[in-house]
Amino acid sequence: PQFCAIILVCVIMLTLGWWNVSYRTKPGLALDDGYIHLAYARNMRHSHFFQYNTGEVSSGSTAPLWVVLIAFLSAVFKLITAAWVLSASSYIVCAVAAYFLARQLLLSMRISESMPAMLAGLIIAIHGRFFWHTFSGMETQLYCAAVAFSIGFFIIEARLEKSFIVSAVLAGIALWLRPETFFLFLVLITGYALYIPQWKRIALPSTIIITSTLTYFLFNTILTGSILPNTFFSKNAIFRGSRIDYILYSASMFWNDNFILLLAALFGIAILIYYAVQHGKHYIIIPALWLLGLPIAKFAVSPQEVGFGRYTIIILPVLSAIACVVIAILPRRWYRLTALVLLLLPGIYVLPRWIEMPAITIEQINTIHGETSKWIIENTPDSAIIATHDVGRIKYDTEREILDIAGLTSNKVTKLIWDNREILTHSFRMYDSIAALIILDNHPDFIAISSAWMPYLSGNRTALKPVFHTFQYENAVECIPEMTIYELLPGADTTLMNFSCHGFRPDIQWVLQKLLPTAIIELQRFKQLTPHEKQKYIQSLKLANEESYPYLGISLRNIIAVLINSGKIEESLVITIFGCELYPDDAVLWNIRGALLSQTGDFKNAASAFRKSIELAPEMHNTRINYAIALSKIGNVESAKAQLDTV
Repeated sequence: PQFCAIILVCVIMLTLGWWNVSYRTKPGLALDDGYIHLAYARNMRHSHFFQYNTGEVSSGSTAPLWVVLIAFLSAVFKLITAAWVLSASSYIVCAVAAYFLARQLLLSMRISESMPAMLAGLIIAIHGRFFWHTFSGMETQLYCAAVAFSIGFFIIEARLEKSFIVSAVLAGIALWLRPETFFLFLVLITGYALYIPQWKRIALPSTIIITSTLTYFLFNTILTGSILPNTFFSKNAIFRGSRIDYILYSASMFWNDNFILLLAALFGIAILIYYAVQHGKHYIIIPALWLLGLPIAKFAVSPQEVGFGRYTIIILPVLSAIACVVIAILPRRWYRLTALVLLLLPGIYVLPRWIEMPAITIEQINTIHGETSKWIIENTPDSAIIATHDVGRIKYDTEREILDIAGLTSNKVTKLIWDNREILTHSFRMYDSIAALIILDNHPDFIAISSAWMPYLSGNRTALKPVFHTFQYENAVECIPEMTIYELLPGADTTLMNFSCHGFRPDIQWVLQKLLPTAIIELQRFKQLTPHEKQKYIQSLKLANEESYPYLGISLRNIIAVLINSGKIEESLVITIFGCELYPDDAVLWNIRGALLSQTGDFKNAASAFRKSIELAPEMHNTRINYAIALSKIGNVESAKAQLDTV
C-alpha cells in the first residue's frame, strides 16, 4: 500500500503539472538545454552517432545514456513525447528509489517499520523544485534514481556480506548520466576501504568502476579529443574557482524548499554516525558522505547557480532518506505521525507555485526561442548557418546548422573558450569578445543572441544589424528575457576583429594616451558652458558615441576597473567624474567616485558622492556602508550609525 501511495501521488503531481502546461501554453520542455538532447537523439535516429551538426561528432551532452534512451523511445513516440515519457517515468522511479534507500537504512538499524521510508518517497513526489526538473527534459531524475539505488544496494551488500557488484554496476550506469558520478565512485571506494581484508568482495566491483571510468574517458576522447565532454570545459571556463558562497547558495535553496527537511537530514547524519560507531556498522555512513560531499565537490570544481540548482538537487533522494531516519527513532507512533506531517507541511505550502512553474518556464521557451526559431524558418534558407548561445530549441525547431558560440556542442569552439578561460575569470561579460572571435572565424549568416548574455556585442551597431526581436520580461525565471536576430553588416570583419582584441577589455595605453586626455578636455569644456548648454552638449556627445556603441556607460565602468587594478587611482577618478557627467543617473559610477575620493583622503566629497548614489539606488547596501565610513571619517558619527542601522 505504501509503495502504491507513492506512485499515486507522483501520478497526481504529473497530471496537475501537465494540466497547467496545457492550459497556459503549448507543451514543451522547461529548459533550453533539454532540446540539446533531442537534437542529438534525432541525428542518432538517422545514423549520425553523437552529431549535433551533421558530420561533426561531439559530446555536447553530459548524459549520453539519456540521449540513447530518448532515441530508442522515439521509435515508438514522437521525439519530444519520448522525452516526456522518459522524464515522467524517471520521476516516479526516483521516488521509489528514495523509498528503497530509506528502507535499507532502517533495516540496517534493525527498524522494521516502513512508514518512515514511505515518507522519503512522498517527499520526492511533492518536492516542488525537484518536480520542476521533471519538465526540463534533463536527466536529473533518472540520475538521482541510479545514485539512490546504487547506495541502497551497497548497504544491502554490506549488511548481507555480499560482493558489491550490483551497486558498482548501477554506479557505472550512472556515470553515463552525469559526470558527478566520479564523486560517487570516490564514496563507494571509501566504503570498499572498510573491507580491504576481504579483498575478494571488492576486487570485482573495483574492476567495474575502473572499467567504467576508462570506457567513459575513451568515449569522450574519440568524440572530442578530451577525456571529458565539451560541456565540462565550456561551463568550467565561466564557472570556475572555489566560492564559499556557492555552498551557502545551495543550502539556502534547500532551506527555502523545506527548512524542516534540511534540519532533519542534518540531525539524521548525526544519528547515522552515532549508530555506526556504537554498532560497528560503518557502511551506513556512506549516504551521508554523498549528501555532504557533493556540494563541497561542486564548490571546489564548478559552482553553477543555474536551472533552479539542478547541479545540487541531485542529492535530494539521499537527503530525504536520511531525514526519515529521525522519524524512525521516535518512541511512539503518534510522535512519528506528527513528525511526518511536519516534514511534509513546508513542501506542501510552496507546492502550488512549483506546480505552476513548469508552465511558466515552458511558456518562456516557447516565446523567446520558439518565436526566434519561427522567424528563422520563415526568413532564411535551409543552408543558413545560425550563430547562437542558446543552441537547444533553435536547433531542434529549425534543423539549421548551428554555430554554437557557447561551446556546448562544438569541439572547436569549446577549445577556444577553454583556452581563453583566464579572461572569463575576471568577468563573465568578457565572453562577448570571445564570441566576436568565433563569429569572425566562422562567418554565420545570422546571429541570434540576447543582450542579457552579450550586452556589448549585441550593442555593436557597426557590425550587427537587428532584423527580429522577441521578448518576455515578465516571469523570465530560468530563461533569457529577450533574444534578437542580427545580420552581419558589410565591413563587420574589421569591427569584430577590433572588438575581439579589445572589446570592453580596454588597452591600458589607449586609455592613458587617448581617453584620459579627451576626458580632461571635455571636463574643462563643461565648466565653460551654462547648465542648459552643458546639458545639450552632453546629450550630443552621448548620442555620437552610442550610435555605434550603446553600452558606453557600462564600458566606462570596466575601463575604470582596469585603471584601478593597475593602481592608477587619480586617472580612475578623472574617468569616473567624466562618466558621472555623462551619466548622472548611474548609481554605480557615483559609488565608484566616492570610493576613489576616499582613497585620496577627500572624505567630504566622497560622502557627497555616496549620498548621490544612495538617492539614485537606495537598495545598494554596500554604498551605504561606504557612506557610513566616509561620514565617520569627517566626524559625523550619528549619521554613520543611522546608515548602518538602515543596512
